[in-house]
Amino acid sequence: MDSLHDPDIVLVSACQEVSSGCDDSFRALHDRHRDAVHRICLRITGDAHEALDAAQDTFLLAFRKIRSFRYRSRFSRWLCSIAARASFERLRMRGGLPRVELDELLLECPREVDPIGFAEQRERVRILRRALRRLPPHQREILLLRYVEGLSYDELACRLTIPDGSVRSRLHRAHAAVGRRVRAILEEQTLRSW
Repeated sequence: MDSLHDPDIVLVSACQEVSSGCDDSFRALHDRHRDAVHRICLRITGDAHEALDAAQDTFLLAFRKIRSFRYRSRFSRWLCSIAARASFERLRMRGGLPRVELDELLLECPREVDPIGFAEQRERVRILRRALRRLPPHQREILLLRYVEGLSYDELACRLTIPDGSVRSRLHRAHAAVGRRVRAILEEQTLRSW
């Protein structure tokens, strides 16, 4: 059981005890996980204000439901699944796809001495960004987590709250989808240049 090695187990147990005051323990959990929760919410919603609201919703729900946490997984995994659900609920309420500013999420290409090489590299990055914007949120999220944050397959499974075996297939589908979008963008550019 993954929860046996959970660094949050003492704080969670303190929050679950009826006799103890939960405020300090939960505040410590909040401080420990707020950045990770906010990153998840921002990646899914694509909007800074929506991400803050979704993160707040996450911690409010976690505070109300912490007594129902059953140690079947790490607390951080449980919290991340709440964050994902809260973020997708925000998207559903907004009625649209996220407005992700990928310039903030993807690394800028380094400046090279060769201006032609730099221009070509910058164009490739621009096309990739456009293709990523056209992906569904769950595909964009797994690609950004893998290649921007550099998460391993195990970390992806934990962060996305999916079985370890699903990570490879989900990444494969996201790679295929972004490839199709890149080809479509290149075809659009070719047709416009005619």
